[in-house]
Amino acid sequence: MKGAKPIEILPAEGYCLGKCFKAHLANGLECAIALPQVRGYPEDVIEVIAPVNLREKLQLKDGDIIEIIVAS
Repeated sequence: MKGAKPIEILPAEGYCLGKCFKAHLANGLECAIALPQVRGYPEDVIEVIAPVNLREKLQLKDGDIIEIIVAS
């Protein structure tokens, strides 16, 4: 994600800060990567958000590998 410009998440009090990156899956489905800025949050974990349920749409289960392309 180096070189990609994040959208800063500046939430209401009581919620965590974060960064969001526009992206899409290899099949063209638009999504975003959300990185919570929380102490102790694992560096090797990302949150992928989309307008559809990705697990259902792509029939995913834990451990499946998908390709995500981050917009630059």
